[in-house]
Amino acid sequence: AAPICYVRPTSDMMVKPGHHSVNAEGLVDSPYLREWQAQQSSLIPLCASMRSVFGRDPPVYAKPPGHDQQQAHQAALAQAAQATPPSYTATVTPPPYGNTATTPPPGYNSVAHDAGAAERVSPPTAETPKQEA
Repeated sequence: AAPICYVRPTSDMMVKPGHHSVNAEGLVDSPYLREWQAQQSSLIPLCASMRSVFGRDPPVYAKPPGHDQQQAHQAALAQAAQATPPSYTATVTPPPYGNTATTPPPGYNSVAHDAGAAERVSPPTAETPKQEA
């Protein structure tokens, strides 16, 4: 089996995107590796081949200033976008005078606002029949 070769940039360098011989993870691909033969191929010609290719088109370059901060910011944004949105709880505070469905506010006169209310709410009065002797 052919050796597996990686380009590992230093902390102030990065792999060139779209390089023809090195992918984004740094894995090297070359004709010499694809045609590797266990009994005939060796590391010395492989290294010479990579030195020739990388000398014409280096697979790494210096990071631009602020690159790490920009990547950290983008990673934080991506993580926030994937996070579950927070749940919210609503709190309802009743009015200070109690439940408005059963207790009118102070100073409220139902008769003054609805003249027929007292008549509708008051139970009918029944006169007791007089007994004759």
